[in-house]
Amino acid sequence: MKNKKMKISIRSFITLLLTFCFIMLALSGICLYVAPQCRVAEEIGWRMLGLKKDQWASIHMTSALVFLILSIIHLLIYNWKTFVAYLKPRASRILSMRPELLFSLLAAVTLLIGAALIVPPFSILPDTHDAIQMHYREKSGIDDNTDERREGRGRGRRGEIEGAREQGRILNTNYVSDLSLQLDSEIFEQK
Repeated sequence: MKNKKMKISIRSFITLLLTFCFIMLALSGICLYVAPQCRVAEEIGWRMLGLKKDQWASIHMTSALVFLILSIIHLLIYNWKTFVAYLKPRASRILSMRPELLFSLLAAVTLLIGAALIVPPFSILPDTHDAIQMHYREKSGIDDNTDERREGRGRGRRGEIEGAREQGRILNTNYVSDLSLQLDSEIFEQK
């Protein structure tokens, strides 16, 4: 047998690493979404797939940084000419697509403002997250009003949720309680 040198394609390596970073970002993002607040997570010994919340946060931040750096490298070194060639003839067409441009810009601004103001239907994700957080907080017996101090409004996010529920601005989150109970299974919690 002849000993052949193994050639490694840097472009393929970067592409595959980008893919794996994206998967890690998605998985850690889901884990952090359903995780209780840090103090509560420590108090109840919360784990998902064997990792603590701070470990998931570290994975998420590291993956995001590597993903960002590799994306820039991938674009500038390997795809810049293709990217520019793609945009050049379309630049004039994009400006001529006034209704599409206007509607897409309007949709993007609506998403930004709706998510920032946390109003329905954009409030579904934060409200679901807060309901999961409240479940863990109640389960652990910790209620130190950290949300109130962070928000600086006196009522805190918990009070906002209850007020919004009373006013009929948010959906009934009973399904969230059921989901939270499922999250307490052996898979997600250290026994």
